[in-house]
Amino acid sequence: MFRHPFINWREEGNWTVANPDMCINEAGQVVYKETQQEEPDDASRPSTASAVEKTWEQIKQQEKDGNERVMSGVPDALPSLIKAYRIQDKARNVGFDWKEKEDAWDKVYEELEELKAELAKGDKENSTRELGDFLFSVINAARLYKLNPDNALEMTNQKFIRRFNYVEDHSVKQGKSLKDMTLEEMDKLWDEAKRKSKEFNIIHIKMRRLFFFTVAGVGVVLKAGCHDRKAAKVMGMNDSVDVEADNDSTIYGVCGEGTSMHSLQLIADNGDTLDVFVDDEEPGVVQGGLLAGDRIALIAYKSADGEMVAQRVINLTSLLGKWTSIDKNFEIVEGGDIVNNVKAEVNPWTSWKIVNGKLLLNTDTFAINNLGPDSLLLENHKGIYVFKRQQ
Repeated sequence: MFRHPFINWREEGNWTVANPDMCINEAGQVVYKETQQEEPDDASRPSTASAVEKTWEQIKQQEKDGNERVMSGVPDALPSLIKAYRIQDKARNVGFDWKEKEDAWDKVYEELEELKAELAKGDKENSTRELGDFLFSVINAARLYKLNPDNALEMTNQKFIRRFNYVEDHSVKQGKSLKDMTLEEMDKLWDEAKRKSKEFNIIHIKMRRLFFFTVAGVGVVLKAGCHDRKAAKVMGMNDSVDVEADNDSTIYGVCGEGTSMHSLQLIADNGDTLDVFVDDEEPGVVQGGLLAGDRIALIAYKSADGEMVAQRVINLTSLLGKWTSIDKNFEIVEGGDIVNNVKAEVNPWTSWKIVNGKLLLNTDTFAINNLGPDSLLLENHKGIYVFKRQQ
């Protein structure tokens, strides 16, 4: 039993309090006898989730005689962008926030003007401070509009990389290096990359719509023709991707000493030693690196000449560890379990596995777009999710 003003211990069983100075009052709360008359009635209790969260933050400040500060729950090790978001959210929970989200833009514009003023003076130290204030205000605006600034920035990073790669590839086709090209020539290729990206997005949307209507039509036909059979599920646009766990082709093993740049030696769990070709020119095939002794999940196929070719290589040893984002803080551990470090999180991830080259977290399916030493980039139909490794 513990003290919590929103739990009615009288409804939870026949509880008694060992501390002679405490008791369970009529409302089912554990209170000190001397302060029983000061307990709030039902009318003063928070009735919404946001009100409960706000009140709970205030209670936590009182529990340790004022020694626990609002910001003490923000880990110092968090990346600065995520830390800023958490700081602002902590302040919100005790009522320190903008009344209207639109008002935050005045602060953004104010900080921008102050930054421009310091830059005009050439004062690097003050400019750095003002830049921090400006970025903090932009993150605050994103929070108020329920946008994830970390995800937004990573999406822009990936977009820039794609476009810059297009410029670089086409400079090679023209027989030039980037250093030999003029800014005007690079701008022309950049605009071409933007145009092609928009054209691709339009085609992609049309294909998604066509897929949706096709699947929906097939579902109607199946439903009409199979009255006596159990109806098959038709996957809509917002459903999780079906990775067919029953037909999982993942091969697990350990990275062998014979691994090189273009070849993976995998000591499979069944005892076989596999030599797998790895095409380093194909982006994203290997995630997490290849280091002898690390545990590996492999998706591969056989080429026409019988050679085994890697389609997806995921370093499970690199995947293990603590990961954090604005609203998630969890640890991926061996054996398929996830330890969640956010107690109040709704529907936390508790299990993980690799299925056909994708990461399955509970029933959520993600493509691993990047697994680096300090970052994990996941993507599914709902968006891109960026996590930082926490030491």
